[in-house]
Amino acid sequence: MKERPYIDSLTGLRGIAALWVALLHGVHELSLESIMPNPLLNSISCGWLAVDLFFVLSGFVIAYVHLGDFTRITKATCVRFLLLRLARIYPAHLAAVLLWLAPLSLAAWQSVAPASAGLSRNYSWLTFTAAVTLTNGWGIPGFMGWNLPSWSVGSEWFAYLTFPLLGCALCRVARAAYAGAIIAATLLLMLCLSHWLTGGARFVLPDRWALVRVECEFLIGCCVYLLAATRRASILGAVLTYSAAAAVVAMSMAGWQSNSGVLYLMCFAALVFGLANSPTGPSRFLTLWPLQRLGRISYSLYLIHALVIVGIRTLAHLPPLAWLPEPAGTWVRLALYLVSIGVAAQMLYALVEKPGRIALRRRWGLDGAQPSAALAA
Repeated sequence: MKERPYIDSLTGLRGIAALWVALLHGVHELSLESIMPNPLLNSISCGWLAVDLFFVLSGFVIAYVHLGDFTRITKATCVRFLLLRLARIYPAHLAAVLLWLAPLSLAAWQSVAPASAGLSRNYSWLTFTAAVTLTNGWGIPGFMGWNLPSWSVGSEWFAYLTFPLLGCALCRVARAAYAGAIIAATLLLMLCLSHWLTGGARFVLPDRWALVRVECEFLIGCCVYLLAATRRASILGAVLTYSAAAAVVAMSMAGWQSNSGVLYLMCFAALVFGLANSPTGPSRFLTLWPLQRLGRISYSLYLIHALVIVGIRTLAHLPPLAWLPEPAGTWVRLALYLVSIGVAAQMLYALVEKPGRIALRRRWGLDGAQPSAALAA
């Protein structure tokens, strides 16, 4: 199979999205709000929307790399696709789950309630099983898993399981107008469901509807790829990139959340389309080395940041951090958090994620297979 070139700007975008999620959890869990100006704090508080950006981006990338494999469905093609995706996501996911054994064991040994150590869920063997089988994030009550951010990994694995059928259907979509109609219909469906389930108070669907949320957003990403593949327009791409990025920044700084989710999704779709079609403007910014590095380790950063938060919360109650006056102590916690998630993510990427992916691909005879462009997670 002919290899598809990397879209470097999407790698940089994924790095920013992962950092957005990490800042959301870190700022609130480590009580860093006092040193944040309101517009920045508003933007960080919208970081949960980065998961929806992940789903749209992943749909685009998976369609970009693998859609042509499913003009017709065969057992060999499906198995090969799923093994490639499993090799991509599972080593780092499993390692991040197992790393939680350390704080959980310490909490049990000291007879400390999990919540007081910064752990916020029921960590049982049932939730452990859900995590290692990638069924966390399927909307099953009590199945969120040990490493809470990884719920989206389980949800995305479900999207991968359905992609062969979805891809086969999308291969019949030959016109950009059809892809645009599918995007519009999907957004309308999500709006109707949100009004039915939440009375319109919140656009993003509740946890028990997680699979519908990920499937809809994954489908939107796939259709954005179809639009990008049939409408190569660099000027339009640049305009959409600037406009969508500015809209996301403005809405998040204003603190728009709740039922504004449909606007964010539209902006995310436009942003991915624009970056895929235009090599100028924001695309060049996202290809800068620091953002490319951040993008490469973004999956590991996303998986490990919650564990880092627990560690820093523990250290914050011990000298010398506990002796620092405010606001110096808050600034130190912020700096320590940013450095720690960077180092921890790099270690997980270098020691587990990358070598694990390579080892599994070799073991399963996938050495010659196409690597996933933009490394979607």
